Amino acid sequence: MKVAYLNPIGTIGGAERSLLDMMASLKQHRPEIQQHLVVGTHGELAKRAMPFATVHVLEMPEDLRQIGDSAASEAGVFSKFQLAAKLAAAGWNGTQYVGRLRQTLAEINPDVVHSNGFKMHLLGAHAKPAGTPLVWHVRDYVTTRFVMSKALRSTAQACTQAIAITKSVAKDLSVACPGLPIETIEDAIDIDHFRPDGPRLDLDQISNLNPAPNGTVRVGLVATFAKWKGQDVFLQALSKISAQSPVRGYIIGGPVYQTSGSQWSLQELQTMSRQLGLTIGFTGFVDSASAMRALDIVVHASVKPEPLGLVIPEAMACGKPVVVANAGGAAEMYTDRVDALGYRPGDADDMATVISELVDNEPLRARLSAVSPQHVAKRFDRARWGHQLPTMYETLTRRMPLRMAA
Repeated sequence: MKVAYLNPIGTIGGAERSLLDMMASLKQHRPEIQQHLVVGTHGELAKRAMPFATVHVLEMPEDLRQIGDSAASEAGVFSKFQLAAKLAAAGWNGTQYVGRLRQTLAEINPDVVHSNGFKMHLLGAHAKPAGTPLVWHVRDYVTTRFVMSKALRSTAQACTQAIAITKSVAKDLSVACPGLPIETIEDAIDIDHFRPDGPRLDLDQISNLNPAPNGTVRVGLVATFAKWKGQDVFLQALSKISAQSPVRGYIIGGPVYQTSGSQWSLQELQTMSRQLGLTIGFTGFVDSASAMRALDIVVHASVKPEPLGLVIPEAMACGKPVVVANAGGAAEMYTDRVDALGYRPGDADDMATVISELVDNEPLRARLSAVSPQHVAKRFDRARWGHQLPTMYETLTRRMPLRMAA
């Protein structure tokens, strides 16, 4: 069997980490499956995928990469009608790109095409070989996207099977694309990499800060700089914690998206922290497991319902107490006050209250640290990908008699 994975960007975000985990699990458990990755830009993803797959970098035109209607429209950068105009303006390059993608897929001749990301869902629907099953791996809410929801609905008949990463995402997708076959399969992580013991980064040194005093409780947000990840709320919450509490905050990550207006710049966040009177460590992109092991508390700060929030099980696997924005798929990742603590999304006061409770209650931190890795090992071990995906692929190819006969 040959599987072609499609991903629009070459940088590493949560969706790309999950894709790498999928490919690694297949390589380990079903090495006879030939994996190919078609990626829209050069970057770290292509390098890290090479041990598992044959990589094809098919550069996506700039105007096609810039199209997006989630964070950009929410930020007021341009209206939905301007977005539609941008989509139309990219039409010619989009048509050419579909042709190049179609040729690449014809050369690969896959048994299954598995797309990762909205743009590749659409492009793959137009470029896949006739009779080849197409799997959409849906990692985000569709109904909130003005342009994309309409485009996906009009293209859904080309999709053979959709994977939704949580029940919350599956429910939303069923509204956007009625009748689309959807299976909920939660993302998984490499529990051998995300574990309590292992390397710990010196976050102060990486951030060019003086060492924190002994007894400092390190509180960190690990995320890309997408605005909906809530870095601004995190900083506001830290500013509300009592000055008597020995806390230092860290923002771990950086910009990743190509879409205009969808993310904070480092300069914006640094200015925000100075205005709030905070000393914040900004590490940029580093190994997240090593960074989380250096923290005492990990905060999930998304200001809108998160489809899943992969950082939640990752931090749990590292034995860290996690503060979770209790909405959407993220709410499915934990049991409040059993293996993590929740708060109202976007509410800096509530976040500050929960962080302060953990800062002041070391026994509670210790209990969560002991319980959470066990929870993750039972539910989120990426080894299950090596069994779930081949079963799905084999079922889909059996439903394509013309393709198999050919």
